[in-house]
Amino acid sequence: MLKKIINIFATLFGLLLFSILTYIFYNNASKNLSEYSEFENKVIDKGITKSENNKDIFYLQLSNIEERFSIYLITQNYKKLNNQININDNVKVYFEDTNSVKNRYLEIIQLEKENQILINHNKHKFIYYSLSFICLLVNNYILLMLIHYLKYGKFDNPIPPIFKRTCR
Repeated sequence: MLKKIINIFATLFGLLLFSILTYIFYNNASKNLSEYSEFENKVIDKGITKSENNKDIFYLQLSNIEERFSIYLITQNYKKLNNQININDNVKVYFEDTNSVKNRYLEIIQLEKENQILINHNKHKFIYYSLSFICLLVNNYILLMLIHYLKYGKFDNPIPPIFKRTCR
């Protein structure tokens, strides 16, 4: 009986967790560009550095603002971006103002130079829509597992047989 209660509690916790994540990711994806903070000024420093989790990130330092702006690209190929921006170029940055003491860089949502978009906010939206879709799929899968558990009283192996490795 205790095992059944723990199993139900764990699946309900999973449902709650992935529902919250879906909501957070969807809200981030549905933001318009006008909802972000923006700052425009000259570039005084730029480069590639390591983030807290030891990944390469591209950063910009603009005049008249203490914080640095950064972006992480999955490909970690910042050569094109580094070549497009020069010191003393005037750029406009749309960013997420987190007011976080832990994060010393502000995340770039969109980057413009002379009305040319170098980093488009649609890439940011696509990532968050994808994450919300994945969380929604996981949430539905957990819900189906819970229904199956309540109906049959046990969890069957959740891995479909085509993914199982057969030993011979």
